Amino acid sequence: MTFKDYQEGLLELDESVWERYAFESEPLKGKISFDKYKGLYQKALLCGKEISDEFKSKGITTPKELSSHLGAKVKDLPLEGNYDKNAFALFIEPDTIEIFKDNADECSNLIQKSDEDKLKSVSIYNVLLTHELFHLRTARDKDLFINQKHIVLFKLFKWENKARLQGLEESAAMAFTRAFLNLEYNPMLLGVLMLYPRAEKQASKLYNSIQLIKNMV
Repeated sequence: MTFKDYQEGLLELDESVWERYAFESEPLKGKISFDKYKGLYQKALLCGKEISDEFKSKGITTPKELSSHLGAKVKDLPLEGNYDKNAFALFIEPDTIEIFKDNADECSNLIQKSDEDKLKSVSIYNVLLTHELFHLRTARDKDLFINQKHIVLFKLFKWENKARLQGLEESAAMAFTRAFLNLEYNPMLLGVLMLYPRAEKQASKLYNSIQLIKNMV
């Protein structure tokens, strides 16, 4: 498959596919039914959108302004020697963001050569930066929905062992990024496109797994 094929196949996916994809990616998915998860997922998306509105109400509308407002220390790193197939950027507490810029640039170059206007509006670098800035923001507010404990792992009489669904923060970060940057697509699809420049086999494997999920919904 070509890069264009991946773009077209991913852009046509319904939001219900990404909802199910988020569930299938959740480390604790065996502890909760999909029906119960859906309600939590929608709350996570709302959390992301509300935080976007919070910043925009203050006149903060660009990743650069947001980075400055949050006091983020942004570092651009070479991918070589740092490559993790599932990490294209990292938030390191308390205030550092590392972005593998060359991989972002390679993916952006492929997008700019394509005819998919939805993907061209915002640079991949800014998508990654905005996503990680959300993690920085939410790390400072433990009362947010995504930072709460969502499910009961074990119960004995009145005692409960509860846990947080970590994947909800990622879903909220995607919703925040989409709302803040006014994206016309779900940023989850970049998981495939950013693998393509240097790990095409892995990109194909991930794409095929998403297509299987499409058949589940």
